[in-house]
Amino acid sequence: MRAEKLIHDWMVAYLREKLSRDYKEVSVNLEGALSGLGAKLILMVPRNSKTKVVELLWQKGLADKVAVGSYEIVINMP
Repeated sequence: MRAEKLIHDWMVAYLREKLSRDYKEVSVNLEGALSGLGAKLILMVPRNSKTKVVELLWQKGLADKVAVGSYEIVINMP
């Protein structure tokens, strides 16, 4: 669980910095409070899960309200 939190926190910091160039305000929804504010929701999911997540969003009628990005962690050993 500690490794997952480390990756999560790094991803949040990275995306906050990257998206702050394009958006005036960037908030992180760690406590479930942004959904009612009309904020654009961007889900970041592991690359191999993106297709399944998009299918689920279509099934639930949410695909037009959510942007889905993906990430992949690659470790190259010598």
